[in-house]
Amino acid sequence: MVFKPWTERAPRHIFEDISTLTSSPIPRIEISCSLTGQVLILPNTLHFIKEALLKQGDSKLIGGLKIFRIVKNQIESEEYIEDEQLYKANESNQEELSDEIEIYQINGINIIVTPNFQDVINYEIIARDIIKFPNIEILTITPGTLPFNCNIAEIGSSSTNFPQLSPPFIITGISASLVSNSKTQSKNNIQTLVLQSEGVSGFEKINNDSINELAHYLQDKFKLNSNFIKHVESLVNTGSSVNNFGLYI
Repeated sequence: MVFKPWTERAPRHIFEDISTLTSSPIPRIEISCSLTGQVLILPNTLHFIKEALLKQGDSKLIGGLKIFRIVKNQIESEEYIEDEQLYKANESNQEELSDEIEIYQINGINIIVTPNFQDVINYEIIARDIIKFPNIEILTITPGTLPFNCNIAEIGSSSTNFPQLSPPFIITGISASLVSNSKTQSKNNIQTLVLQSEGVSGFEKINNDSINELAHYLQDKFKLNSNFIKHVESLVNTGSSVNNFGLYI
């Protein structure tokens, strides 16, 4: 009989006691203006839609949305801990401005474009507070994966001729948080459009036909002049949209 030496394998998973886990405080937001009427909320991927709308004429900056993150600071006190040979540290929380989003208005349409947040909880707290405004109608647009022959689909509402997107499906970012909060707060004032796209979340390559169809829909919905579609096409063709760029390996 041959006895082989036993070698301990490196642990693949390490379970830590729950008391050692740390949690980050939830950020706080401030909205410096009151929102009424139509509110168009876009991810950064579709920022060129905002730029085309602002070219329509009399646009104005009506306010902003500030996000404050909570920073924990350790303040050393004069109390000395004899056993540990250390001074006692007291913890204090301090707010720090982490992001600021401008809110524009044109022809009664409030326009908000959210950046690609590294801390995804920001989408949730923004959606939660915007949904609470009583007299608004929200239109949010997001890239997504659709059937091959579908350029635009709709979630929840039946106010258009776009096909309904049936589960299972995945959307992310601000649109996902808005849809989720509209359910939990029992709100039915939100319309969600999904554009045919592919790629990593936040850097999707959007189908050109989807953009063209969306431009015509927005022109009809918001009674925009004929130059809007030209502005959208120009911004996409000149590289103001991430739509034309993609890396596939």
